[in-house]
Amino acid sequence: MSGFGYNVLGFGAFANRSAPYDIDWLVVAGGGAGGGRYAGGGGAGGYRTGSQSLIPIGSELTVTIGAGGASTSSASTRGPSGSTSSLEGSAITNMSSSGGGGGAGGGGGSLQAASTGGSGGGGAGQYSTIFNGAAGNSGGYSPVEGYAGGSRNPSFSGTTTVASAGGGGAGQVGQPFTEENYQYPSMVGGEGGNGLNWNSLGTYYAGGGGGNGNAAGGRPGGSGGGGRSEGRGGSPGVSGTANTGGGGGASYINGSGAGGSGVVIIRYQSAAQLATGGTVTSASGYYYHTFTSSGTFTA
Repeated sequence: MSGFGYNVLGFGAFANRSAPYDIDWLVVAGGGAGGGRYAGGGGAGGYRTGSQSLIPIGSELTVTIGAGGASTSSASTRGPSGSTSSLEGSAITNMSSSGGGGGAGGGGGSLQAASTGGSGGGGAGQYSTIFNGAAGNSGGYSPVEGYAGGSRNPSFSGTTTVASAGGGGAGQVGQPFTEENYQYPSMVGGEGGNGLNWNSLGTYYAGGGGGNGNAAGGRPGGSGGGGRSEGRGGSPGVSGTANTGGGGGASYINGSGAGGSGVVIIRYQSAAQLATGGTVTSASGYYYHTFTSSGTFTA
């Protein structure tokens, strides 16, 4: 990755930019928002990773960071979905991840089903109307971008419920909602599905948002920026963490959490920096270019 030669300052090390080098990449889309009122948690943004060789000397990759779905406070309304993140250029096979699906709309009228996405939004139930969680997007990729949102716990069969499930995460299906005793105040929402720890570096991405129940106390979002739901008590759902693709938490009545925006990270192993673009850090022999907003990676 580096050479040894003569420059104007003397004989010494310099970055060899004439040879191809390998990159690892992470592309996470924006998370979906939680639904409005007794609603399902938002699904996490799609999570895709890979590696490939780049031709350097000025080749450019265009980075697009997807926004999270906006909060909603309208009763019965599903949460808005997140937006796509992508990494594109002539030097690579273009990569994109789908925005997370919005959580199902809950009580107060005609429920709306959750949306599919990178990970699917969580389902919801009110009395005899039950919506299951929406599917995550396989998109023909291996592994899939994310998992489905949670649905009703199959061990409960009653029809009286006002509770909702967690949104799906990159590593796990959203958790179901339960109908213990089939009456208030015991309906409990499901937790958001967990995200994934990219390259075991310690940071998780793309966790699902928590689902709401008609009970005191909210439900956690999944690891990887998923927002917590807020139960009976009137607080808004918590938004997914920015630049993780986390899904937004559902609300009891006063507004869902928005989805967290996406992120793109490119790394390569080298003794010297070989590229520009994003926020550049180095650790353990790798350089990392982290994009929290759209930009250009120049090899």
